[in-house]
Amino acid sequence: MIFILKNVIMVIFVAIIASLYNDIRWMKDPGYESWDWSKTSLDDLVFPPSFRWGLASAAHQLDGDCTNNQFNLYENIHPAKCPPVENGPEHIKHFEDDYDLLKSVGVNSYRFSIEWSKIEPSPGKIDHQEIQQYHRMIDKLLSLNIQPYVTLFHFTLPQWFWAIGGFEKKENCVYFSRYCIRMIAEFQSKVKHWMTVNELYNWAFASYYLGEFPPMARDLDLCITVIQNVLETHCQIYQTAKIQYPNIAIGYVKQFYYIDAKKGEPINNILAKKITYLFNETDLKYLSTGSFHFKLHPLKKFSFQTQSLREQKSQPFDFFGVNFYSHVYIALDSNVTGGVRIEFNKNETPSDFLFTMYPEGLYRSCALVQSYFPNIPIYITENGVADSSDIVRQQWIVRYLYSLSKCIRDNMNIQGYFHWSFMDNYEWGIGYKARFGLFEVDYDSPAKTRKLRKSGRIYRNIIRRNTKQPMFDKEVKISIQSSALDPKQSVNVSIVKETSPDKISSTYSSSFPIKDNNDISSDLYSDQSSVQSDVDNECLNDTIIDFGLRERTEN
Repeated sequence: MIFILKNVIMVIFVAIIASLYNDIRWMKDPGYESWDWSKTSLDDLVFPPSFRWGLASAAHQLDGDCTNNQFNLYENIHPAKCPPVENGPEHIKHFEDDYDLLKSVGVNSYRFSIEWSKIEPSPGKIDHQEIQQYHRMIDKLLSLNIQPYVTLFHFTLPQWFWAIGGFEKKENCVYFSRYCIRMIAEFQSKVKHWMTVNELYNWAFASYYLGEFPPMARDLDLCITVIQNVLETHCQIYQTAKIQYPNIAIGYVKQFYYIDAKKGEPINNILAKKITYLFNETDLKYLSTGSFHFKLHPLKKFSFQTQSLREQKSQPFDFFGVNFYSHVYIALDSNVTGGVRIEFNKNETPSDFLFTMYPEGLYRSCALVQSYFPNIPIYITENGVADSSDIVRQQWIVRYLYSLSKCIRDNMNIQGYFHWSFMDNYEWGIGYKARFGLFEVDYDSPAKTRKLRKSGRIYRNIIRRNTKQPMFDKEVKISIQSSALDPKQSVNVSIVKETSPDKISSTYSSSFPIKDNNDISSDLYSDQSSVQSDVDNECLNDTIIDFGLRERTEN
């Protein structure tokens, strides 16, 4: 008996050593990048003329009246984890005015999702009024020369689909395929860029392993099963749609999240790299080879293959959507629940909800995608920060765009950037406390008033400088007048904005002191914060004054 026990122990030990053999390479110091921002010039943000500048949103988080999906179902069961969405910004009611706001920022693209539960409220029953609503929304975007980028599944599923097991059962996936092909067929003449699924891993792990999203399960086997079913269904949808509609582009959208270890912690680095590989690379491996393989430990592994994908000579998507926000550090610690300590870098700028500014990770993510799929077009389909003060976001936008500009300089095929989010909206598991929007929403006002934040002006200026758009819209007239005999040595600035469609004029006038050199332009530039502040206070907050340019008349 002792002999048998010794042999069993030896077999297990050998298995552990064998499983760790491939992990030895992960014991070295982490390979994550950390840039010295004090020595980095943020002025050199260069993007090609064809670059797609955009904002992003999702139906359940923004539109209102989403009452027939699984999240709405769980609001009454687990309100702490599924805060009531209610109606929020009520974008559906205000979409025409909202899209005019999009245009005022200067974007040429907008990413949004179609709510499946509205289109097909019960199996096989199509709500044609909802389809016409999306036609009106898309037509409005196109009239403004803003290209729609449409996501077909952004975390929410119809309650009837949920009731029969959703993606937990392979046989149910035909319903999702049918819905996707139907939407592509309906809108393909207007919408050229489609995304089947948003952040599959984020949604699947939160739903089936971490217990945060409906059904709030903690079953890794079921989580991997759902991932397998959705990955295979995406590939089938891609093949079918591209045969019928070869001129459209279908993308795969993934959130990258890096689990890092501090330098000099080799054991923690193995743990960090193993988790990061599971979350960031197993689907990339599957989509590039047709094989999924992950060994959790010597006695537990996950593996599946799709033969048709293995035989294909190209990947099952036309572009890759990268969603990236931040990273964390991880370490083994027997003093905490679960034995693993997660912490944020104290030297990095925090957001309202702990996660920190880490632009280097955006570069890492794009480089990783290119390593699996050389020269595939990449769009940053989500990137943003919860920041009610709007102070962090101002720096966030510039630094993350610097990271993206660096990707382009290093010959990565970056095609566009969609900032998350268009305006303040509902955040999963948090509700309306998280303020991600470039536009601030006053939820207490009857009209849910929108106001462009200063970070939005920064984003708009970057867009205009890189697209050679005029700094002022046609309806904005600015005149500067001065007099050498003016005893106050001041300059009068008059800003007139005519608002469409009524052409009602709003006027702002003020005086600013002139310094000894009598250089009006220079003086205004040095006092630009005061000018902009006063302009904002006069309800002209959608007019940005860029005093570095000379697009005005001086008399």
